[in-house]
Amino acid sequence: MRGGEWAQALLRVLETPPEDAWAWMEQHGECLKVDPYTRAGLLEVQGRSCFLKLYRPRTGVQATVFRTRWGRPLRNYEAAGRLSAAGIAVPEPLACLRLPGAVLLLSEGLPGGDNLHQWWRSGERGERGRRVLRAAGELLAKVHAAGFAHGDCKWHNLLLYREQIFLVDLDSARRASRGDRVQGRDLARFTLNAEELALERADYAAFLDSYISCIGVSERQLMETMLPQLDKLRARHLLQYGERGRRLV
Repeated sequence: MRGGEWAQALLRVLETPPEDAWAWMEQHGECLKVDPYTRAGLLEVQGRSCFLKLYRPRTGVQATVFRTRWGRPLRNYEAAGRLSAAGIAVPEPLACLRLPGAVLLLSEGLPGGDNLHQWWRSGERGERGRRVLRAAGELLAKVHAAGFAHGDCKWHNLLLYREQIFLVDLDSARRASRGDRVQGRDLARFTLNAEELALERADYAAFLDSYISCIGVSERQLMETMLPQLDKLRARHLLQYGERGRRLV
């Protein structure tokens, strides 16, 4: 579907298009994430560590959609290309391959990287923690200033790799105008995770101040965009999980 040389290299690793790509992934590479319809892991291709994600359609209609650019795998691939061209730190998209009953997405691997949620819960605090949060604020500001929104900007989708923050899981990334509702939702999603992790106000301020200074909006303008989305997310999470953490704004 996409990728040329890298798609051919992935086919050589697969040897032949397997009847059951799900089972093949279970036996090869380092599994990082699995749910009923996706499986992701690291795999070496052409001597390079790569990230491989398999998508299985949930319905017959979705199987048809997966063959078009509107399907999640191709949306991810193409969004990564557009964001990278805009100077946003994302893993390089390499190939998108259709197999019987599945689609495989191949991208640059970042072995040893930690998503921001895991990294924060590991106990890292102090000035390094604030540096990382400032870098996250700068990255999200660049995404929004370039006319995009991530669409699911939870801490699990921000990857810390060699002191740089990368944006990952781009299935929901889209074009968005400055101050658009979906950009407000990006900020709200990040803030909700910060609240549920019970960040100190000074730590959260490192993120917020960095975002504001990079994108050039006032805090009042930012709150007008973010708070309606944050209130909706808070209400939904309260029903699902109960009260967690503490409010920051």
